[in-house]
Amino acid sequence: MFPEIADPPGLPLVNLFDYGAGGKRLRAMLQRDPSHNDVTIEVQGSGDLLGWQSLASSTNGLPFQGIGYVGGDGTGPGIKTVEIRDSASVTNASQRFIRVKVTY
Repeated sequence: MFPEIADPPGLPLVNLFDYGAGGKRLRAMLQRDPSHNDVTIEVQGSGDLLGWQSLASSTNGLPFQGIGYVGGDGTGPGIKTVEIRDSASVTNASQRFIRVKVTY
């Protein structure tokens, strides 16, 4: 395995997939507690900090959904560690940003 594409613990082959698909993508690893069903969590990506694209969101304690959702979420109880990936490769973009927006 090449060091620059080594897999993070618990997420086998994700980086290898990115490498094979032609580039690296920014990722956000975050925790979600399903019992906090009064918030919306949205992960967004941008190339210029002005226009933001929704990558994935969780509403009312439900699992994340969206084009950037990779894994780690579910409907069972307990805190989930979720991975969301940007929709654009950093190889093809001069700059990329990810933010997490939480609304109550």
